[in-house]
Amino acid sequence: MQSLSSSTALTLYHAPSLKLVQLPKSLVIVDAAIQNFSILVHSLDAAAELLVLEAHQDGIAQISSKLKTCSQLEHIHIIAPSCPGMMKLGKTCLDTATLETYCTEIEAWRPALNPHAQILLHGQTVVIGTQGMALVGRLSQLTGAVVAPSSLPISTSRSSAQPEFVPLAG
Repeated sequence: MQSLSSSTALTLYHAPSLKLVQLPKSLVIVDAAIQNFSILVHSLDAAAELLVLEAHQDGIAQISSKLKTCSQLEHIHIIAPSCPGMMKLGKTCLDTATLETYCTEIEAWRPALNPHAQILLHGQTVVIGTQGMALVGRLSQLTGAVVAPSSLPISTSRSSAQPEFVPLAG
């Protein structure tokens, strides 16, 4: 598990008035199965923290452990392999059936989030279909956050059929 310091670039002093300016707080969660995720790591905003989910560990437990050290997060970005109605987080395959076994643990994420927090599912097909929408809706109920897809592209490598991070041009 890799994590940036929670104090990394969270506050700035605005010169002439020396007012304390709070930057948005974000946590970026990347499943280790995403190929070339190091490209993403090097492009993270300084105010973002990073959690790389270890493939052999329960992903929900890893996220829960990290969120116990966070507060007032505005955004959680999740980049993980998915298919309609399911996403892989570490060794955990999260879908509507398995989600119910994690209800208590996921509800415990609430104190780490600010009242207007968003959980963004980047490049994921998880939201497709009835099961996907049910999963997203239930995650939103449990966390109190807006849970939505985002457009960061994740593609499938032709050589390995595993998802990989594809950087945006520009």
